[in-house]
Amino acid sequence: MTEKLELTPKEYIFAEAALVKYYNWKFYNFFLKPSQCSICLCDMYGENVLETGCGHPFHYRCILISLVDYHIDMCPECQRKYEPKNNENKNKYDTTDYMDVDYNYFQ
Repeated sequence: MTEKLELTPKEYIFAEAALVKYYNWKFYNFFLKPSQCSICLCDMYGENVLETGCGHPFHYRCILISLVDYHIDMCPECQRKYEPKNNENKNKYDTTDYMDVDYNYFQ
């Protein structure tokens, strides 16, 4: 997969907050399990990792590239479609829930 994703630090934080809140994914600043990202096939120990709702971990950057650049909306590991944490008929692009991110943390 060719890397095309060019996000600023603020955009990364916003994307992570959106994925964690909307899809109920888990974010790990320092992943402690010895495992391999099935997207790039590199070791994830000590890396920033997002774990999908189905429990599969991926490098933070790899899963963002998959979602943002390639619009892949299913888990690369098990092919399960990403589902929001609640099935309400909420506007998919409503970002008001994600505005509590402290952008100053990364400056």
